[in-house]
Amino acid sequence: MSDAAPTRADRLELINRRRHQILVHSILYYRLDSTLVPDATFDAWGRELVALQRKDPEAAEAVPYQLDAFRHYTGNTGFDLPLDDPEATEVAQRLLTEPRQGQPDQVPEVQAREGVAPPT
Repeated sequence: MSDAAPTRADRLELINRRRHQILVHSILYYRLDSTLVPDATFDAWGRELVALQRKDPEAAEAVPYQLDAFRHYTGNTGFDLPLDDPEATEVAQRLLTEPRQGQPDQVPEVQAREGVAPPT
């Protein structure tokens, strides 16, 4: 594994990915009353995004995905994000209804619907 510092492209991609993850999982929690990741994971994503955006504000401004919503994001909550975003809502709903590739038993709702027994 390389110890090289992340490139600008790496930072842009990570900011974009974290924004998507935070919005989708906020929709899961606040609109769909469900969670798929532990709170600690969601909190870590938030802290990482805040740190990335503070460390490289030009990169943060260069990522168009939900720029206005995440411009002043503090990592404390996703409640005030655009929870009605159609694309993110579709992804959230798909995560709840489709087994994740290679991990069909990881989501309890999928276990029940598909009759998959949880690992013992």
